[in-house]
Amino acid sequence: WHYGANPPLETLKIFDIIVVEPGHKLDPTAHQTKTAGHSELFAYVSIGELDPGRSYENQMPAEMLLGRNETWNSQIIDQSHPGWPGFFVDKLIAPLWQQGYRGFFLDTMDSHHLVGKTPDQLAAQRQGLLNAIQLMRERFPTAKLITNRGFEVLDEIHTTFKHDLVAVAAESLFGRWDHANQRYVKVPLADRQWLSAQLLKAKKRGISAISIDYAAPTERETARQMARDILALGLTPYVTNGAINQIGVGS
Repeated sequence: WHYGANPPLETLKIFDIIVVEPGHKLDPTAHQTKTAGHSELFAYVSIGELDPGRSYENQMPAEMLLGRNETWNSQIIDQSHPGWPGFFVDKLIAPLWQQGYRGFFLDTMDSHHLVGKTPDQLAAQRQGLLNAIQLMRERFPTAKLITNRGFEVLDEIHTTFKHDLVAVAAESLFGRWDHANQRYVKVPLADRQWLSAQLLKAKKRGISAISIDYAAPTERETARQMARDILALGLTPYVTNGAINQIGVGS
């Protein structure tokens, strides 16, 4: 993961997959050709929230938005809106496909929990999320995915995408970036146990499981130890800084 404007791809090519911010106008086709297919750029896509400044921001109908995530100054998307799957595929995925991206990292998979309160509301949000992802599969049948959490719908996505669901990722098994207070914090044991259980359950289904953790840029040995601890659990580590704009520590 590297969301910086000028990711050092010459160094990052040691990773099989590099998740980048596609707004920085990188060339995924050229990167894959240059590395003889050994390294691939995946595009970051926020499926659950509208970030300010996105190219499609002014095209999104107001009724597709349900509330705000004040921490990130973003708006939460109503997954149950009947027009959302088509908008998602046409306005978010199709332009990235035209840029050459064939892999996508779907972030904010669980944001509907911030607005859905009743079981019926949550079920409608989950179904809308699945509808959007399934339409993506129909329109772009060779697309590959990494999801950020989304554990509640992981079985259905795995059934739809099979081996093209490259991995499920989750943030903060040992180290967390507290964006609201701009600080790094240790993850409580109970949270760690719950999250590791979810990731290991996914691994048992045959899905690669990645933990994205956070450590201060100056604490490189802390990052290395976190990576070792994640590996010891049987998971794939990636430890980076809170801004996700430096070369992190992997396996």
